[in-house]
Amino acid sequence: MPSEDLNYFPHNALGENLTDLKEIYDLVLNKYEHANECLFARFRNNYGFQHQTMYCFYLINKYNRKMGKISGSYIDLKDAFFADYSSSLFCINTGGDIDYTELDYIRAKIKMEKLFPKRTKYEKPEISEGTYMIISKLNYNKCLDIEWASPENCANLHLFERNDSVAQKFYLKYNFDGTYTIIPKCSGKAVDVENSGSEIGTNIWQYEKNGTDAQKWYIIPDRQGYFHIVSKCNGLSLDVDGAIAEDWTNIQCWEINDSDAQKFKFVK
Repeated sequence: MPSEDLNYFPHNALGENLTDLKEIYDLVLNKYEHANECLFARFRNNYGFQHQTMYCFYLINKYNRKMGKISGSYIDLKDAFFADYSSSLFCINTGGDIDYTELDYIRAKIKMEKLFPKRTKYEKPEISEGTYMIISKLNYNKCLDIEWASPENCANLHLFERNDSVAQKFYLKYNFDGTYTIIPKCSGKAVDVENSGSEIGTNIWQYEKNGTDAQKWYIIPDRQGYFHIVSKCNGLSLDVDGAIAEDWTNIQCWEINDSDAQKFKFVK
């Protein structure tokens, strides 16, 4: 999709072929009230979408997910969690001199999971279903553990020395809404937010599987091979209390803060 200034846009030739590019051009020209600002803009704004964004819209239309009218907006990554997503097309961007944090990426990812819980056939879950040990980044020899390998409701989740017992093995079951249920092998129950609490510091235990949001977890990757485990019921992260990597340290819910106390590795 050509523009007057080919040096301005970083993505000026995204398309399978020239026919695609011509179809995109016609689609925008005929269906978008701000077509001139999109097709010929020298400066990026809420009306002049970058070309890779328009190509995505073109593909949506091409494969029969039709939209009669194009509308859209740019959303800065820092605003992604709280932004208005009423437009039929949007683009989340990073730019300028803003110092983006891991937390910004995590919040945006959670928002996308909530907005689009049903994955297409082209998308893969962040981590495959299966049985894992869940290792703390604080200390590779410490992992999540069900106290005394108890089969009972309310048995506590804490940190403990790796010992390969069933108390330290968890089955991840992927749910249709983009979350996972985390099932301790020792009990067949579910890792659960105590009483569906929403307060910082709420305890994590196991409880009979009941399908509530207290037992559903977003598993969000960072860019170093670790994962945040975020509760659907309260938006808080699984957290090692006080970042203390010792046996019996409690596991709780805490505001997402990108600390190592909230990062875990899944090991089969």
